[in-house]
Amino acid sequence: MPNILIVGAGQLGSRHLQGAVQSELALNIVVVDPSSDSLAVAKSRAEEIELGNPKTAVEYINAVSQGSEFDVVIIATTANIRYRVFKDLVDACQIKNVVFEKVLFQKAAEYELAESLLRENNIKAWVNCPRRQNATYQSLLSLVENETSFDMTVSGNSWGLACNGIHFVDLFAYLSGTTEITLFPKLCDKSVMESKRSGFYEVLGTIECKSSNDKNMILSCDDGDSISVNVEIRTPNFTILIQETAGKLTIERNGERVETQFKAVFQSQLTHVLIEDIIKTQSCKLTTFSDSKSLHVPFINTIKTHLENSLNKQFEACPIT
Repeated sequence: MPNILIVGAGQLGSRHLQGAVQSELALNIVVVDPSSDSLAVAKSRAEEIELGNPKTAVEYINAVSQGSEFDVVIIATTANIRYRVFKDLVDACQIKNVVFEKVLFQKAAEYELAESLLRENNIKAWVNCPRRQNATYQSLLSLVENETSFDMTVSGNSWGLACNGIHFVDLFAYLSGTTEITLFPKLCDKSVMESKRSGFYEVLGTIECKSSNDKNMILSCDDGDSISVNVEIRTPNFTILIQETAGKLTIERNGERVETQFKAVFQSQLTHVLIEDIIKTQSCKLTTFSDSKSLHVPFINTIKTHLENSLNKQFEACPIT
């Protein structure tokens, strides 16, 4: 049976576990976390889900054994320790495929180091920006991929420009068909907030993105009591509005307006598909590490510079996750 390792049993890791146990494949799943309390929560969440295959087994441990072999590793730790965790795993285990959570790493140098480890150990890697797995965005790609230009806007309140902005930079790259993207911070609010995760920061404001093939995107996040996210795409031929929070998709074309449902897909509904794709085809719909590195490095540098200017202090790493 394929061996699956989920590193980190927190909020996101436990959702990956809920997804993994739904796989039609019989899997040996290992969940590792130094916190026994986190493992207990992950176990209780997994037990809420019916197994996709009755032969699937799940083990909960505090440390991985030297010499272990894994077909797929999902690293769902916070960004500040993710590279170190990955390196320790590579030193201790045999790994075929790895899926990293975002934000990938906090230091630009770690992207180069990780890429070297992947290459030297012949490990395939992807980064979990899962809007590429969403059927709505897949269908929209077929609409916009032949457009010579488009303007995309992501707006709303309290959606997390620092911690979640890379999701939309990745979506922009997916829809525009290139990772050659330049970021320009504009009108960034000087107020910096502590993230809900201790030791990390969140920001408000606007970031402009321009692709090498004449596509544009504005990321804009304001303060608000509740979270809202809207994605608008304007081309010479049509306008698309995705109200993610409200669950609505509107397309205006040739004077006609069609409104349908937008269905958000949660991580617990995606991970089994991800694992099955990798096991069966040695690939998946997520962004490759190489492509995501091209998007992540300018993004974390942009946020890091803004934090340093706003807080009047220097950071060795970009304190977001």
